[in-house]
Amino acid sequence: MKDSDAEDQKPMFSRILRIFFSEDGATSIEYAVMLSLIAGAVIASVGTLSSRMKASFNASGDVINPALSP
Repeated sequence: MKDSDAEDQKPMFSRILRIFFSEDGATSIEYAVMLSLIAGAVIASVGTLSSRMKASFNASGDVINPALSP
């Protein structure tokens, strides 16, 4: 192995180490976890809200329907 090959490998190895030990990677992972938790909460609340709204509209329709019938 030539000296120039060893020198070319050093920057690549230091870049890989920098990725593993940088704080930026941890921050982006934390944001991804927060985003997934928020998305899960939104999906759960929309599901609950839609079923309650459906029940409310059905109850309103049951009350209004006889009043509109001749």
